Amino acid sequence: MSWQNLENKNPQSLAEARVQLHYAVQPAAAVGIFLLEERPDWSHGALSYDPGAGAFFGQPLPGDLRAGLDVVGLKLVLEKSGQRIAEKDLAGSTYNQGLDWMQSQLRDQGVEGKLKRPEYPDFPDHALAGEARFQAGLETDLKELSRYFENSLALLNDLATANAGASPVRVWPHHFDIATLISVREPSKPGGEDGVSIGVGLSPGDRSSAAPYYYVTPWPYPDRDQLPELGFGRWNTDGWVGALLEAGDIVGQMNQKEAAQGFLTDAVAACTKLLAV
Repeated sequence: MSWQNLENKNPQSLAEARVQLHYAVQPAAAVGIFLLEERPDWSHGALSYDPGAGAFFGQPLPGDLRAGLDVVGLKLVLEKSGQRIAEKDLAGSTYNQGLDWMQSQLRDQGVEGKLKRPEYPDFPDHALAGEARFQAGLETDLKELSRYFENSLALLNDLATANAGASPVRVWPHHFDIATLISVREPSKPGGEDGVSIGVGLSPGDRSSAAPYYYVTPWPYPDRDQLPELGFGRWNTDGWVGALLEAGDIVGQMNQKEAAQGFLTDAVAACTKLLAV
């Protein structure tokens, strides 16, 4: 999978498209959250990014059904055995209308169960939470965001392959990041806080940053005075501790892939040393 060159030199301007996308993917995420058996790692509610389809997809349902979201088209989709059987353009529709459409399509396929809005702490505030309608005309920004997810999928898959104990690369609908978790030491019980790990991923932006950024976070957090110098990127210590590479530091590079890949490799190595047990 080749690197898709990032074109927007002002990545902060992607914020509105990113929030629209974050809300638009929730009806697809709700399928796994409310209709599949709960898993300890909460992966039943996770999404994957399919670069061939240019879409996010939830976990498969019985009958080889997958609910998803076409990124650039901002369309909810339903697939059966890899074939798209229904789609809804969200432009001009409300969040609830998108959720109702997904519910109706699943019922037509014989899938029982009630979809609801997923509830998360710190979800982005936006008029879409009410009766506002999804925007049209965001294709250029949505295409740029798709490049971030496609590039990150490739980088993170390579990183997960190279690191024993790494989880599959997943997209988490709460924070909307694409990430893998490298387990250095398993917790004593599922979901326990005594595990030792390194989270590696890309956030397309959040309350702290309007622009996308890569992060590498050691757990437990090390003392701030132990943080070594990074060759590229910087350490974040505001709210969370981890290595951070902002999109603005990537888009201006002659070799964007080399910059992002080098940061992730170096930051994982630094965090591994910090967590040495």
